[in-house]
Amino acid sequence: GAKISRNFTVTGACALAAHHMERPVRLIMNFHTNLKAIGKRYPYYAEYQVGFTDEGKLNGIDITVYADCGCSNANSSVGGMMGVIDNAYKCANWKFTGVNVKTN
Repeated sequence: GAKISRNFTVTGACALAAHHMERPVRLIMNFHTNLKAIGKRYPYYAEYQVGFTDEGKLNGIDITVYADCGCSNANSSVGGMMGVIDNAYKCANWKFTGVNVKTN
């Protein structure tokens, strides 16, 4: 699927075709074409500290995740990570800090 602000090429082409043909149209791109045209995944860097009990049980995680958003952080997914970052790890004590970084 297209990203929030990078789908204008697809939606513009579909709108123009629908207007010209006077009927609904659909544009389907294969995965590789989609990634070349609109898709991208931000590179991430994380710094973290993990605490364990004497028995080796996880009891605390402090993580800061940096997202390299390029020139715009309009599509950053750092905020959405908060709900899924614990995925396979059962730990009641999480400190998550997400940082969007603009780069050139």
